[in-house]
Amino acid sequence: MPAIRRRPSPRTIVLERLMARPPAEWKASADALLDSLEVGAETAAGNCALVINFFARADPVAGSWPYVFWCGTKAPQTTAIEGKDLHLYQVEARGLESTARTRRPAASRCCSVVAAPEDRSR
Repeated sequence: MPAIRRRPSPRTIVLERLMARPPAEWKASADALLDSLEVGAETAAGNCALVINFFARADPVAGSWPYVFWCGTKAPQTTAIEGKDLHLYQVEARGLESTARTRRPAASRCCSVVAAPEDRSR
């Protein structure tokens, strides 16, 4: 029986796109890509970091799934972050440029994400 191929997640597609771009272009590149794929997302960028809060365009109040992307030693890295079902406002990143010279995981040093509960009254 042939193996079933899963479609790559939007997070994986974004990560692959970021690998070919300098961090200063990440937000614009991710916004254009996600819009072309018709994926619902809020984005906010900081110094060497990008936060994407994914949601279903068909039902925006059904929930959201935030991820952070940051400069790794050789390529961008990503991980899910706490904040499910929140609305993304902004991100501030500090110290990510130096992560290539440290042994601490970058995600633990990454950024402050400003978010608020989603307004479900709409």
